[in-house]
Amino acid sequence: MKKKNNDNLDRCVKEAGIQYHKMEVHKWIKSQKLGFDIGVPGFAEWAKEHGGDTRDWICTLTDDEVDHIFDQLPDRIKTRVYKKCKQN
Repeated sequence: MKKKNNDNLDRCVKEAGIQYHKMEVHKWIKSQKLGFDIGVPGFAEWAKEHGGDTRDWICTLTDDEVDHIFDQLPDRIKTRVYKKCKQN
């Protein structure tokens, strides 16, 4: 993926990308433990169990910290965020 200018993204979009990545990691770990892909319910489970704490944590971060974390996300997550932004 070509380097994108993340400065053009609103902080809330970057925060959503960070949360989505955490949701994916939760779903993957849970699926590995169970031996099958738990699918979309894994995202809902993460939101119920960890969403509030994660949002609270993200709110404590500076803009630079959010930028740094977002920059470290896998390209597939950043690509998804960019595509969603173009749709809106």
